[in-house]
Amino acid sequence: MTQIRFDILTKPSFLICLGLLLVNDFYLKQAYANFWTGKLSDFAGLFIFPYFLAAFRLKSAKEIYLISALLFAFWKSEYSQFMMEFVRSGGI
Repeated sequence: MTQIRFDILTKPSFLICLGLLLVNDFYLKQAYANFWTGKLSDFAGLFIFPYFLAAFRLKSAKEIYLISALLFAFWKSEYSQFMMEFVRSGGI
């Protein structure tokens, strides 16, 4: 059985970026919608997602960061559009 490492999820760097992501998504984007609020979400999300996965010890830290970077690059590319359209059309 996989043991969850909650100590990773209580590190100050994780908690600060999680708080920043929440404040940005629920307040700053509505109040100051611009290029920077979008990039702030990207940065904070890319920082905390691998931390979250590492708590479950799914893979080594290097593999988690590499997979996260590749998934993010795919998500931001034109090649992910078909998936977004599928979800928006109620396909799932």
